[in-house]
Amino acid sequence: MLVLQQVFSLVKKRLFLQLDPTNSELLLVFLLSVALTLLVFFIFFLAQFKQFPPNKYVIHIRGGKIIRVMVGGRLIKIHFLDKIYVLPKNVQQTEFEVTERFNLTIKVLWQIEKPLDVLANTNIPYNSIGINLKEKGETLLSEQYLLFPYPQEFIQNKERILRELKAALIQKTDSWGITITDIVGKMA
Repeated sequence: MLVLQQVFSLVKKRLFLQLDPTNSELLLVFLLSVALTLLVFFIFFLAQFKQFPPNKYVIHIRGGKIIRVMVGGRLIKIHFLDKIYVLPKNVQQTEFEVTERFNLTIKVLWQIEKPLDVLANTNIPYNSIGINLKEKGETLLSEQYLLFPYPQEFIQNKERILRELKAALIQKTDSWGITITDIVGKMA
């Protein structure tokens, strides 16, 4: 502690007691450079401040480890260390048509329920869930079409078919981290 006081008093004497024009100019340059450095650091800090709406899942990863999983909120991203994944929390809609024997449009309403499962699923990237859901639904629905050769039979059993399609899609997408909320079918 005594050493710090001596160093401080020595610096104080050299900077403030012996103020000739060269020292005061040097002090001014030093203070301006410190102020400029702090300003640049502050601007850089603000540029890394991220805010997310409450309808998004945010997964914050630093150095390969999960730091935080949150719904909306704020965080500070450190370049070269952090990776941020933003996933939609609201209900998504995937629509597909099957026109083999008659036109039928199916809307599948789904929502991300477990964002870490979505991110961990390496077979299905999180940005192509809708495409893969459409492929699975078209495949399952075309199998159901084979059971009903006429449109009237299909219309009569539409509710049961949609329930079975929903159950089959839930089973197929169980490891994806999504929830199928509803399936709506419409004849064209």
